[in-house]
Amino acid sequence: MKQIAIYSLLSLVLLLNCSRIPVPPEEPTPEAKLKALEAHLAEIAASDLPDFATELYQSVGEKVSELRQIFDEQGRMPDPLLQSAREEMSRFDRVANGAQKFLAEAYRMRNSARQLDFIRAYSPAQFYRAEQNYQEALQLANREQFDRLPGPAKAVTGQYQSLIQNA
Repeated sequence: MKQIAIYSLLSLVLLLNCSRIPVPPEEPTPEAKLKALEAHLAEIAASDLPDFATELYQSVGEKVSELRQIFDEQGRMPDPLLQSAREEMSRFDRVANGAQKFLAEAYRMRNSARQLDFIRAYSPAQFYRAEQNYQEALQLANREQFDRLPGPAKAVTGQYQSLIQNA
């Protein structure tokens, strides 16, 4: 009886110790990876971030659509294309968030100026210059030259602000 009690006690101790062994997390399935990309893309689409890196957003969207089509048709996911889509998504996040950080105020003023005809009509040349400068600032962001962005961002914000105030 004593041996059975000791055996039971040892078994219980071993069982409790085994339950503490960490189990590595399971690798997400290819479909789960694709759904995560699609969900992130939907989040982005609901924000104004695509306006800060339009070409990258379109590229990511095309890659995710291509992945979905391949998965639906063939039931597989090409790893190189998945990796490429993830890298492109990461680059989009970096560029769009960086551009938004510096150009948020200019973006807001630009949208106001573009929506109101009398502002654009007040000085078409000034509006055109502001638009050109805004596009140049976006190009800096797309090249990830964020260290050069504060000056142009401040200048273009001032141009739109002047246009709105004087109209």
